Amino acid sequence: MISIQELPPEVVQSVFAWLPPKQVHRMKALSRKMNECLSTAGFARLNLSQVWFAPLSDDAVIGFNSSGISEFEWFFWSQTYQTVYADMKLKDVEVVSYSLIPLLHIPSTIGLLKNLKALALTQCSLSGHIPNAIGSLSNIQKLNLSENCLEGPIPIELYTLPLLQELDLFNNQLEGVIPAEVGNWVSLRKLNLGSNNFHGSLPPELGNCTMIRSLSLFGNQFEGPIPPQLGLLTHMIELNLEDNNFSGPLPDNVFQNMSSLMILLLSNNYLNGLLPNSIPASIIVLSFHHCYFEGEIPASWSLLESLFELHVENNFLSGDIPEWCFDRLSRFYYHDNQFTLVDSEESGVTTE
Repeated sequence: MISIQELPPEVVQSVFAWLPPKQVHRMKALSRKMNECLSTAGFARLNLSQVWFAPLSDDAVIGFNSSGISEFEWFFWSQTYQTVYADMKLKDVEVVSYSLIPLLHIPSTIGLLKNLKALALTQCSLSGHIPNAIGSLSNIQKLNLSENCLEGPIPIELYTLPLLQELDLFNNQLEGVIPAEVGNWVSLRKLNLGSNNFHGSLPPELGNCTMIRSLSLFGNQFEGPIPPQLGLLTHMIELNLEDNNFSGPLPDNVFQNMSSLMILLLSNNYLNGLLPNSIPASIIVLSFHHCYFEGEIPASWSLLESLFELHVENNFLSGDIPEWCFDRLSRFYYHDNQFTLVDSEESGVTTE
């Protein structure tokens, strides 16, 4: 009887080509010859063409096919299999989206999906670094890797993505500084780096991202003054810089031209000086609590008819609290300041 060891490599490959990739991986451990026969790119192509033959759906989104094998298994294959399969079936994929699946890491072969426009891997227990290869996805518009355990800095290659509109890295363990290259993201609409370990000052080049509508940098260790170039982001709707180490006074009129600004959150920083006079009329929520602001609540704020919620507690503010704060606001928090005492019991406003 002829043993497998005596068979020509092409015969071994044809015999095992019908096995699912997971089983092929186990067969490779049987002997050196088996490993050699089943590790080539040619066998990977033969194997995948036999067991994974169903075409992708018309919407070009990685999901499930009629073979019954979920395509997220691609993340667990060897680099050879990933490369071959990407060439066979993923060249036209535009969206990869998974959530709550323990993918564990992002393979560098993700960079082979050249037509990818959106990559979303949220709550997938991802660890390690963001691969530099994502920087080769020149068509990507949305990148969401939020709520994982990714670490290290944002790869410098990501700052070269010309079409990037949304980047969400919320709630990871990322660190490092934001470099001047952030100014390359001229198409960016949303940036969420909240709940990470980023540090350093905000570069003035951030002002080049003039299309941005939502900027969330809360829960990091950013420091230094807020750059005046932030005032160039005139399309801003939500700005959240809470829970950092920003310091110094706010730049003059930095929010004045943000005509669509609805939410401004600057609490839990080392900011000082006076509260800003120029706040857009579109504002709904203002939060300046647990800082070092002084002086009075600006009289100009009485014109903010859309203002719903105001936090100024735990500062060094003084003077009288304007009546409009109690008459018009639904939520007003002002304790632990140096205001003249007032009685708000009959105002109907929620206070602390």
